[in-house]
Amino acid sequence: MLDSAQEKITAREKYLRTLLDNFPFMVWLKDTKSRLLAANTEYARVAGVSSPHELEGKTDFDFFDPELAKEYVEGDRQAMESELPVGTVNRLRTADGKDIWIESYKSRLVIDGNIEGTLGYARDVTDAIRREREYHSLIENSPNLIVRFDTACRRTFVNQKTANLYGVAEDVLLGKTPSEFPGGDSAYGYEQVVKEVFKSGRSAAMDLHWHAPDGNSRIIHIWLAAELDASGLPIAVIGMGQDVTETYEYQERIHHLAYFDTLTKLPNRALLIDRVEQTIAEAERHAYPFGLIMLDLDRFKEINDTLGHTLGDVLLCEVASRLEKCVRPYDTVARLGGDEFGILVSEMRVPENITRVADKVLQAFDQPFVVDGHDVFVTASLGIAAYPSDSQAVDDLLKYADSALFHAKHLGRNNFQFYSADLTIKAAERREVETNLRFALKKEEFLLHYQPLVDLATREIIGAEALLRWQHESGKLIMPDKFIGIAEETGLIIPIGEWVMRSACQVAVALNRGRPRPVTVAVNLSTRQFLHNDLVSSIQAILAETGCHTDWIKLEITESLLLENTDNIQRMLQSLSAMGLCISIDDFGTGYSALSYLHRFPVRELKIDRSFTSDITDNAERALIVQAIVSLARNLNKNVVAEGVETLEQADYLHKMGCPQAQGYLFSKPLPLEQFLALLG
Repeated sequence: MLDSAQEKITAREKYLRTLLDNFPFMVWLKDTKSRLLAANTEYARVAGVSSPHELEGKTDFDFFDPELAKEYVEGDRQAMESELPVGTVNRLRTADGKDIWIESYKSRLVIDGNIEGTLGYARDVTDAIRREREYHSLIENSPNLIVRFDTACRRTFVNQKTANLYGVAEDVLLGKTPSEFPGGDSAYGYEQVVKEVFKSGRSAAMDLHWHAPDGNSRIIHIWLAAELDASGLPIAVIGMGQDVTETYEYQERIHHLAYFDTLTKLPNRALLIDRVEQTIAEAERHAYPFGLIMLDLDRFKEINDTLGHTLGDVLLCEVASRLEKCVRPYDTVARLGGDEFGILVSEMRVPENITRVADKVLQAFDQPFVVDGHDVFVTASLGIAAYPSDSQAVDDLLKYADSALFHAKHLGRNNFQFYSADLTIKAAERREVETNLRFALKKEEFLLHYQPLVDLATREIIGAEALLRWQHESGKLIMPDKFIGIAEETGLIIPIGEWVMRSACQVAVALNRGRPRPVTVAVNLSTRQFLHNDLVSSIQAILAETGCHTDWIKLEITESLLLENTDNIQRMLQSLSAMGLCISIDDFGTGYSALSYLHRFPVRELKIDRSFTSDITDNAERALIVQAIVSLARNLNKNVVAEGVETLEQADYLHKMGCPQAQGYLFSKPLPLEQFLALLG
């Protein structure tokens, strides 16, 4: 029986010894004096002895370098004092003189509640440390920026290159998110991409635009990838960035050479064609026309031969500068080669508006160019093609504009021609209108017609709206829709508006002479008069000059005026109202109606547009709108006038609604002053 038990014990010891000896790590037991009680074959090999039994009773000082042995013994002491295992990484010199790194874990040896020493194991981690150092060296010496983010987007690691970019120490960046440091829109966008990588687990890339501490702008291309745990979930995001500023700048230089003229710095033909193609795509979506102008300097070869090519180039640069001032920022002026330029006039409200640009370009050549101290007079010829009326293809537009340019030169130079015959005729008509308009005031060709304003309760005339007409010297009476737009574009509306105000005030004085009840005259004011003229002072001067009382005059404005520079407009309207003038909103309901306007601006009257009154007796919806406007005006203590009243039924209907005043062809069309006076009685 005893023999059997002994055999089992012997077998178990043999198994344990076999297990320990075949274990690839150093394994040992030590007493409290750091003397070896037992060790395995790997320990013996490292210590340089043939058998583990030769280790028993020995200390590390018997096998290893004294300084290293001292570290090992100190580790034993710490392990015995600690309730938890103690891990260390130490250098070790083997019996054959080879230096290696070992990672050891030691814990106290407790028997029957007493600390009897330590047990531990150690493994060779030389290769792992070497790889880690190589990896660290690669990271720290990498020309790229490397950063690691935790799930809260805080930096848990940055390499020195990253710290250098931000111009701070590494610890300033660690623990902070990009929005916390350096902050700003670019950093915020960076942080959002990091969050997206955490959310999706997919890699992402972006370009970070950064102002470096030295004041220069840098562009960093960043690639972000998720670091996954064993279950495949992101636990961190690794970012790697590369400064691509020079690459971008190089690409910009290549792009500039490919798409810009080296002399004038203007876009070249290739870029002009590209922008025309883009404009065509936008025009197709938004259904607006645009124009393409080809420009050629007249007799430039003669000028170039006279001045020499160097000064000829200076002249071309001066021409380019003037042309850019003739267009809007989003239009394109390009140099196509030699003395030929192209102008893309995008997003025109109506095709005829390109005439304004062409006129402005020709006027830009009225003044001489100063080249090397000499005045050089140059003129230009222009050819115009319009989209979509002429063509919807880039090549055609270029060809047609070039054809029109040739025609302009053929007609004597220093002019512009449309490829379309119809537009050429319309442009000529517009230029003729503008030319004649400039002389109309001097020739006293303007006159006012007056449409009566009627009290719906008594059907008496209580005032009139003054409406501008142009009696051309040819005898033709021209309506405002044919010339007011041109007057506003050219600024002629300012003197014309002053003439209208003065004439209306003079008539108001005559109408009210000896009348117990005032007869008012309403005058329409243009937005241009508010924006480009000292309107308040002008009206004050005219009232004083004519002796007109302010309660005899109404000033009609459009709702669109209130969308302009509202602070300035509000001050001007307040000043006019403070003078006693009635401010009336014309065509109310057709523009940008908002109760806030009625509250903010000193409006005393609303004029309901004829589009609401024309079928008020037949259209219930229109009737409700008119009723709402009348009720609104009454509740806000404002007068209301219905325009476009043409039938007795409409007048009666409006009167029953509570609308107090109206005007329209039922009562009278606009009349010359003599006829209006006869109707007024």
